[in-house]
Amino acid sequence: MHSDDRVDQFPPRRLETDRLLLRPPEMRDAQDLYGAYAGNPKATHFMSIEPYRNVAEMRRFLEEVAIPAWERIGHRGWTIEKKADGTAIGMFRFLRRSETCLDVGFVLGQDAWGQGYMTEVLSTVIDRSLDDDPIFRVEAICHVDDTISQRVMEKSGMLREGRLHKFRVYPAFGGVPQDCYLYAKVKINDDDI
Repeated sequence: MHSDDRVDQFPPRRLETDRLLLRPPEMRDAQDLYGAYAGNPKATHFMSIEPYRNVAEMRRFLEEVAIPAWERIGHRGWTIEKKADGTAIGMFRFLRRSETCLDVGFVLGQDAWGQGYMTEVLSTVIDRSLDDDPIFRVEAICHVDDTISQRVMEKSGMLREGRLHKFRVYPAFGGVPQDCYLYAKVKINDDDI
């Protein structure tokens, strides 16, 4: 097997946690995701998008970006679905920065906040991805004021590695570049001890 062939080992198409199913997005998710986060200014406050004005914009995103991404290697995302009732409550995206590094991002609908869902998802993704032979690093960024995401990453075993000055533009902050924190978890080998 060539090293290039391994780039698609993680992520699998579907991944389950105790309460959630992570799966490729589908058009049927549009209404749930629009209601959960995409149309909610509070849920999109620390995202690099403006809230969508209507469910048609969510459908367009799914049709033109999220669903076709599964045909490409390296940059994909899952819908986060509650197993109990099949409701889509958020999204999780991942980008293979290199063969050894996975960059992740996540959003969860406001009604699902405070229930441990995102920590459950992120911990599972980190554990599974670091079990994949070539991946040695999982990283994520968040706005310096996004204390909720910071707590999720820290509970999931990620460490804050530094501050990235004027790193990302967030529409909620008037289009001015904002500082972000970089978090990561790295695989520890016996050689590292």
